[in-house]
Amino acid sequence: MNWIYYLLEANLYLTIFYGFYRLFLHKETFYVLNRYYLILSSFLAFLLPFLQLGFLNKDTIQIKNIVYQQVTTQKTLFTIENILVSIYALTALFFLSKIIWGLKYIVELLKTPGKRTENGITVIELSNTKTAFSFFNFLFIDPQLPQRNTILNHEMAHIKQKHSLDVLFFEIIG
Repeated sequence: MNWIYYLLEANLYLTIFYGFYRLFLHKETFYVLNRYYLILSSFLAFLLPFLQLGFLNKDTIQIKNIVYQQVTTQKTLFTIENILVSIYALTALFFLSKIIWGLKYIVELLKTPGKRTENGITVIELSNTKTAFSFFNFLFIDPQLPQRNTILNHEMAHIKQKHSLDVLFFEIIG
């Protein structure tokens, strides 16, 4: 199987599954089921092309007669396939650098003074940022946020349900 056709087919499945999610599921309050649907359908989108359902496969033609003829062709660098590969590689490089940049930012925030550990969770106070987020067992929060306890409970739910794994997974396949 040509890997460009594999990627096209996998992206077609991702689009179909995500379209179904947006049309029918995204407003539902079954958050756990929605989460499992998104994760499993993403894995399925990358597995289905291996089953050779073949929506995007090229038809192959077998020639039975052997013809002896010398054909000279010049390979050009600018083929559709090379252009698509280049675009794909540049896009992947862009998103990879975005992930690395985000991880570098979090590592820099971990060096911030004013952190404490409570029940296995490291709380890092970010003064004057008006922000709160969590990443694995790290909770970053502005201590002056209004409704701080509500936000803390919300972020604790993200930590307990390991949503950082989901975010990283979708960043990698996105």
